[in-house]
Amino acid sequence: MQGQISTAINNTQIIKDGQTILLKDDYNRTVATVDSMKSTIGSHTTQINTATGKINNVETKVNTVERDLNSITARVSSTETNITTIRDTANTALNKVDNVQTEITKTNNKVASIETNLSSITSRVSTVETTTVSINGKVNNLSTRMNSAEEKITDSAIIQTVSSQFYNKDQSNNIYTNKTEFEQTANKLTLLATSNKTNIIVNSNGDFGVDSWTIDGLEVRTKISHPNEILEGFQIINGLNSERFMYSSFFKLEPNTTYTFQINCNMVQGSVLNGFDVHVIGNNNDLYSIIENRRLGFHKVEFTTKGSVNEKYRIRIDHNGSSQYVGSVIGIDSIYMVKGRYQAVLDWKPSTADTSYLAISSNKIEAKVTSLNSRLGSAESTITQQANEIRSKVDANGAISIVTQRAGQIISDFSRTGEVMIKNGNFSIANRAGERMLWTDGGKIGVSAIDIYGDNDGTLTVRGNGNKGIDIRSNNDGTAYIDLAKNASDDYHMRIQLTRNHLDLLGQFIAPQFEFIGRDGWITYFNIHGNLAVSGSKSRMVQTKSFGRRCLNAVESADCLFTDSGESKTINNKSIIFIDPIFKETVNTNIPYQVFLTKYSKGEIWVSERYPDYFVVESDTEMSFSWKIEAKQLGFESTRLQIQ
Repeated sequence: MQGQISTAINNTQIIKDGQTILLKDDYNRTVATVDSMKSTIGSHTTQINTATGKINNVETKVNTVERDLNSITARVSSTETNITTIRDTANTALNKVDNVQTEITKTNNKVASIETNLSSITSRVSTVETTTVSINGKVNNLSTRMNSAEEKITDSAIIQTVSSQFYNKDQSNNIYTNKTEFEQTANKLTLLATSNKTNIIVNSNGDFGVDSWTIDGLEVRTKISHPNEILEGFQIINGLNSERFMYSSFFKLEPNTTYTFQINCNMVQGSVLNGFDVHVIGNNNDLYSIIENRRLGFHKVEFTTKGSVNEKYRIRIDHNGSSQYVGSVIGIDSIYMVKGRYQAVLDWKPSTADTSYLAISSNKIEAKVTSLNSRLGSAESTITQQANEIRSKVDANGAISIVTQRAGQIISDFSRTGEVMIKNGNFSIANRAGERMLWTDGGKIGVSAIDIYGDNDGTLTVRGNGNKGIDIRSNNDGTAYIDLAKNASDDYHMRIQLTRNHLDLLGQFIAPQFEFIGRDGWITYFNIHGNLAVSGSKSRMVQTKSFGRRCLNAVESADCLFTDSGESKTINNKSIIFIDPIFKETVNTNIPYQVFLTKYSKGEIWVSERYPDYFVVESDTEMSFSWKIEAKQLGFESTRLQIQ
């Protein structure tokens, strides 16, 4: 058979002493073709007579090897392997395991590396140590520490960074980090030190409105509700003459621990009684009264907790009320509460981070300290400059401000709308003798004299949000006045003058005439809440068609009387006239009032009955008539011919 070799093994015969002994092979075969080779060993049984020994049974399980041009296939029914040592090396390995159970009793990793290339040298040293006590669906104790130091040298800079961080379960709401960084470039040297401490009071500056605060009887405004009026903090308004409150969210205090609390009052308007208070209150009314009856300015206090403290505390800010039934406003900001003692004023920041910064470059030195604590209560920096002109410039997003100082002049220049602000301090301008001419004191402006000059018009404008006013006061009960339309000789044409309880409108030369005219001739209302007394006539000016403006004089009476009138007709010789309900609420009809009748036909007519709500008119025959009622003004029933 061409291209194929077949070999068959038949039963083996052994002849001894004339006897034939057979060795039976059930099936052993080797098949070889051009494209494959196949060997099969089936079951093998051997029997040997007792002369040479006896083997009862020999069993061979199937072992198959198939080999062709494409592959070699081996099948083994059972394999057991014991290996003492295995060492594997592979350039590429791909393993897939459905289920792996691994137990590691301890892991300790340490890494130290130095990287060098053409442009930089980087050194890193780190230590990571992790200890796990038990993992069974929960973590009973997990402690992680990480220390790292990094130094980086490049062709443009040298950077050294040392940082540390510590965090555990009890500090989840009070993370503390430190970082110091030193950077040196070709033209600049920078040293940066930062630390982080957390403000205990949530939303302490009103950045999120009144979120996290509970309001009790107050109107509270923030930059969220009034973005054009409030830059930061809260404006609390109390319309009552008793104290009302606002509460922060709850926080935890530690026993026998000192805390620092700070609050800034930036505004007091209206008739505030006793300023405001601040208390720290526990959930069972455990109380620390830290600030009482305060007004404008920064207020910073320290308090120490007791040996046993509750789990939950919050601060309560009290607006102590108004002396009148009108709203009184207290503005507060920079609410800060931290653990420990801080001698300097705390600078509020959303990040609650403290930073120390020093930078030296080719043309400037920058130094910055955001807050100071512990025994360090101040930072001092002295720079001496000698030049004909000193100029500082700040440029942010195209908005530029420049301050220029010369020997006799200081100029502030802004590319856009800007302002010069002195915060939490006073401002004064003095003459050559050192006498103050213009100054501020606690939010008030003081002047020794003020003149408004202008080539064209001079105008004093008081403008802003909320209540505004001009206060002209004489502390020794002298006369306070405003002169209008003065001439070159300082003679006034008109004067508004206040002497004790009298407000006088005076004309210097002739009898003055006052007119109140609305814009474009619109109707103008002149309201007087009180009494009006005139020595001349009281008249109403009316524009006539043919005779111009004429005055109609008022009817005067010894009592304060109001009158109403109308027409009616008697039916079946009787008519009931109901008093107008609006008119009735302006007068007192529970006391006698007068009714006057005018008849329009022959016969008799009279008022037969008077009641608070109506009166009755009767006649001897049906007729038309008019009536007029006069009644005393409600609340002024006894006012009569009073002395001026």
